[in-house]
Amino acid sequence: MDIATLLLAGYKQLGPYELGPVNAFYSFNPVEGFRLRVGGRTTPKFSNNLYLENYIAYGFKDEKWKYFLSASYSFNHKSVYSYPLNFLRLSYQYDTKIPGQELQFVQEDNFLLSFKRGDNNKWLYNTIFKAEYIREFDRGLSYTLGFKNWKQTPAGSIEYINEGTSEVVPDVTTTELSAELRWAPHEVFYQGKVYRIPVPNKYPIIHLRYIAGVKGLVNGQYNYHNLNLNVFKRVYLSQFGFADLSVEGGYIFGKLPFPLLTIHRANQTYAYQLNSYNLMNFMEFEAITMLPAISTIT
Repeated sequence: MDIATLLLAGYKQLGPYELGPVNAFYSFNPVEGFRLRVGGRTTPKFSNNLYLENYIAYGFKDEKWKYFLSASYSFNHKSVYSYPLNFLRLSYQYDTKIPGQELQFVQEDNFLLSFKRGDNNKWLYNTIFKAEYIREFDRGLSYTLGFKNWKQTPAGSIEYINEGTSEVVPDVTTTELSAELRWAPHEVFYQGKVYRIPVPNKYPIIHLRYIAGVKGLVNGQYNYHNLNLNVFKRVYLSQFGFADLSVEGGYIFGKLPFPLLTIHRANQTYAYQLNSYNLMNFMEFEAITMLPAISTIT
């Protein structure tokens, strides 16, 4: 069981601490070159209230250390992965990221995802402090309140240049306050020890998010408002199986530089990714107004 957990889940049990995920220990990319990473997370054996997660990584090409540390406190003395959620999470991260790559269920520095088609030279160094409070209620209703301070520093072939003065801008910093409301009636989960996976049913899942950028708060440089609505519905087609339909729309109020616009989810790996444009290159298309609908047929 210990070996099977390591191979399938990617974590090695070390008492109250799990080392992993193993598929993120080694990866490579054009900015960092050869990258090594080690980290893990605590389990309920460590504490029923406090949950910690961390990693440290090093790129041998850019010669920079990256790191992540988060602490979550559960107010209902249950795991932060089990229903109903009621916890506060604080996290701090310095790491690289590809704009427009949003992965599901896997780490961004997964070894297999290091292999990409086409040019893969648009990267960012991100410094992110985040605070989130998540609360779930009966009948599938939950909300999230958040604070995020985010500094984006260009890397690779990305440059920030002031169009009016041609001056190079070293980074872009934003401070955001957010509120999210999620409604998933009759939702069920496949519950693990330190994870849970939703099991889709015939009922819709509605997710509404509002983000306010605040200029002057913790070095925030822009005022803006970002409103986004996502509706997911599984439609059963009898003998033909089912169709998963996801419709997403959003609007950004404010005049912003391109790093803060909507960067549509692209994919240059050789693995199919849900809710991404799998034939579009990273940062190939950005939009300020409405997002087109995304449909996935299974």
